[in-house]
Amino acid sequence: MAEGSRSVWVLTEGSYSDFSIRGVYSSEENARAVMAERKKTDRYCDFNDPEEWELDGDIEFVSGPIFGVYIELESGFGRRQEPRYTGHCVRHPERCNVTEPFGDGEKLSLFVASPISYEHAEKVAIEERQEWLRSRG
Repeated sequence: MAEGSRSVWVLTEGSYSDFSIRGVYSSEENARAVMAERKKTDRYCDFNDPEEWELDGDIEFVSGPIFGVYIELESGFGRRQEPRYTGHCVRHPERCNVTEPFGDGEKLSLFVASPISYEHAEKVAIEERQEWLRSRG
């Protein structure tokens, strides 16, 4: 946790499709106290250890071109989108926005938008494709 940053403690239960957030607390002690009380009355509860989540800091407004790249996940074929000039609110202006995969069957694609350059968007798109390929086993 960065010095001066704010955080909350999140109490979750379950995993994968059964995962849910059960509460958000100002301290780890409060989260653990709620977890202990619940376990007294519900022997089936499946709490995970409380996790510390950092809250967003100041949001800055960035105005300038957005460089977009589409990439087909199966083939790796990519294409650039004409830059759009727009303002957008971001916490870290150097980060890309990446969509969830979309499309059908073998034509699954994703879109990456970078405020830096096409090369940056392409690099992130390739990394996302590599992660997608690894996740397929």
